[in-house]
Amino acid sequence: MSRPLPDFLGIGVPKAGTTSLHRYLAAHPDVAMSRTKEPHYFVHADGRRAWCGPGDDRSTAGDVYAWDDYQALFEDAGGRVAGEFSPQYLADPAVPARVRRRLPDARFLLILRDPVARAYSNFLHLRRNHREPVADFEQALALEDERLAAGWEPFWGYRNQSRYGTHLRPWLAAFPRDRFLALSLDELRRAPREALHRVHDFLGVAHHDPDYEVHNAGGVARVEFLRQRLQRAAPFGGASRYVLPAFLRRRLHRSLRRLNARYPPIDPATDARLRQEFLPEVEAVERALGLGLAAWKPRPGGAAAPSRPAP
Repeated sequence: MSRPLPDFLGIGVPKAGTTSLHRYLAAHPDVAMSRTKEPHYFVHADGRRAWCGPGDDRSTAGDVYAWDDYQALFEDAGGRVAGEFSPQYLADPAVPARVRRRLPDARFLLILRDPVARAYSNFLHLRRNHREPVADFEQALALEDERLAAGWEPFWGYRNQSRYGTHLRPWLAAFPRDRFLALSLDELRRAPREALHRVHDFLGVAHHDPDYEVHNAGGVARVEFLRQRLQRAAPFGGASRYVLPAFLRRRLHRSLRRLNARYPPIDPATDARLRQEFLPEVEAVERALGLGLAAWKPRPGGAAAPSRPAP
């Protein structure tokens, strides 16, 4: 008897709501998400990649390297629609061919975000986790190519991960256009119910509404001790377990994380320069996927993108 395989892959992009969408789908009774979020198996399928950037060993500890181990992630699917999210898939040009060999009938969920806001949120994420040693975003951008060439994991590609048009080409060459559903983080924030129902329709399952909570929000910490405390698996243990029910502990945890986050604005000059740089990429996505992405293009006067929490 053959082992279950995923019916769909969430292929990107980092800092665009993939964690939230993964959890929304995991709450659906007819959808089975992989036991490990972000296994990134198809990044390593032709040989394990060993990354050497600060904290890369910890952040990639859940990566899956063997086909048998990858299949085991879906053993509990039980006839349900199965899938996984690995946000690094989109930007790796070797992945589409690997997926085609193993999963020729797969469908793909693609969540995109304003490329400048995505790159900056990526930087803030690594600063928040004390992995990014450089405090200046411009300096970090200048170091990007050198770091990636030295073997730092792809998540350090602030600029590279936002080159959506370039990264889409090998995917659309390997699979028909109707295998892809593209969403934007704006949609997921503005109308999460409608966006999720589009995903349900694409996967062929009934509509189901979970708790539309934002997960893995961005920003940097106001109080470092509180960030460390809230990062624990059970930050409210001890006596609080007997005083507060589980749902109130979860609500308190979410509220404190939001209150402890701050979102320093991007420098307007950096915003304007990157917006111009990404313009061909944005236009390529518009042509390839039939989307209207005017809000991602250069802005009159070089106005900076609004700084907002990032799922």
